[in-house]
Amino acid sequence: MARRSIRVASVLSIPVITATAGGFACSSGGGTEDTGGLDAAIADDAPAVTDFSPWDLHEPDDPGKDGVEVTDAPADAPPAGGPVVVNEVVASAVASGPDWVELYNKGSHIMDLTAWTIKDNQDGHVYPFPDGTKIAPGEFLVVEGPGGKGPYVSTYGFGKADSARLFNGTGVMVDAATWLNGQAPAGTSWGRYPDGTGPFATLPVPTKGKPNAKPITGL
Repeated sequence: MARRSIRVASVLSIPVITATAGGFACSSGGGTEDTGGLDAAIADDAPAVTDFSPWDLHEPDDPGKDGVEVTDAPADAPPAGGPVVVNEVVASAVASGPDWVELYNKGSHIMDLTAWTIKDNQDGHVYPFPDGTKIAPGEFLVVEGPGGKGPYVSTYGFGKADSARLFNGTGVMVDAATWLNGQAPAGTSWGRYPDGTGPFATLPVPTKGKPNAKPITGL
């Protein structure tokens, strides 16, 4: 009795087994392996296998082969974390002042922000930090929106419901602040309390470049 195997989608070899007495051998890819027990073979007149529904088949160069499904991370995946965080945001400045976002270095080392960026909830709104920008441990750094007078000024402001997302030099989001309409009204800010480590909340007084005020409760 001749032995042969059936190769499916170039990556899955499925032997069809018939048993005879006196040991067994599995046929795969044109060879046999003696395992002892039964004799596994496929007859030349065995019916073709046409129903492959029990297997999840993929092409050999598919990253998801062997039945492992690979999917991209969702757009709102949690940040990767790090010493530099988004600490406070003003989305509705009073007296026609600029919106701004404040970063804080909660770590113990000076961080180089070269090639880092800040975006709102639109990927096309990008503020790239100038080469050589650094933030020391315990230091605040403020990026202002249009009309700002500081050393770091972006070309876009924030909306009543928006996000401030921080990306490192390799394009990985390391932190983000997201607020809903009514959480950052005029005269307040959306920030962490305590600085660097606390959750975001509505803060009664914006404290640009300084430690954050205690949050407003009951909103």
